[in-house]
Amino acid sequence: MVKKSILIISSFAYPHTGGVELFTYQIAKRFLLNGCDVTLICLNTEKTLKKEKIEGINYYRLPCFNIINDRLPFPKINREFFNLAKEVLNINFDFVILNVKFYLLTLLGAWFSKIKNLPVILIEHGSGHFDLNFKLLSLLGQLYEHSITYFVKITKVKFYGVSEAVNQWLLHFGILASGVIYNGVDSHYQPETSISFKRTYKLPDEAVIVSYIGRLVEEKGVLQLKDAIQELLVDYPNLYFMVAGDGPLKSTFVNLPERIFYIGNIEHDHVFRLLQETNIFVLPTRMKEGLPTVILEAGIQGCTVIATPSGGIKEVIVSRSQKLYQT
Repeated sequence: MVKKSILIISSFAYPHTGGVELFTYQIAKRFLLNGCDVTLICLNTEKTLKKEKIEGINYYRLPCFNIINDRLPFPKINREFFNLAKEVLNINFDFVILNVKFYLLTLLGAWFSKIKNLPVILIEHGSGHFDLNFKLLSLLGQLYEHSITYFVKITKVKFYGVSEAVNQWLLHFGILASGVIYNGVDSHYQPETSISFKRTYKLPDEAVIVSYIGRLVEEKGVLQLKDAIQELLVDYPNLYFMVAGDGPLKSTFVNLPERIFYIGNIEHDHVFRLLQETNIFVLPTRMKEGLPTVILEAGIQGCTVIATPSGGIKEVIVSRSQKLYQT
């Protein structure tokens, strides 16, 4: 039996960390388990190896420019780009999966699929325009998103959202989604590391740990979270706060009062270990989320999850009896 060859295109992928990156990894692993060959094309946002094979996945990382705090990478069209693209073009793919409609790499992938007459779907992960914090920049960003979405649409790609909220958002662009492909996590996954954050930071047995894991940007509500936690620490002596992630606001979590710990950017195994020791996970995001993977990971580890009702979060946090709470 001939193996099917799957092409996944995502502007961000390993070693960059985030929800979309984990989503694409999980899909790739599922195809591998079903006997497929998987190639993942991304942009080399971390300036790492341009080609490598990890856990059976063939990674091709194209050169790029990082702009807008590394949120909107663009392919750098140079000799290295064409050499890698030529190598990929020689692979006979059977199916293409695109991620997030507003990246230029997604547009290139959509037209590549159309020219090659390959079956292709696009999985959308957001439920609103991305906010650039300045009104004029945000308006320009919206114009850019509508423009690039138009050119993706005319390739006749089929759209899917990671939640019903995403599919409702796609209607804003005149796109009727073909269905929902929800984010998912492996409930049987066990981290290989034995690290204990309680032991590392010498916390008492009775410690109640509140954690945040994610990008340290204003839109995630981390500044308000920091202020709220500092107030709570006064009234609750057994409360401890742990922050994991990276971003332009990481300096605000350095040299904070006792019982607040900035862990930094941590790999996926360490994320699971932190969640296993967490009592309350908080996601105060103001972003137009699709369905954040981290709240699913926190949920299966038995954490109480407190989150803002953004995007698809409302579809999984539906009652207080689930130990999942909206604010």
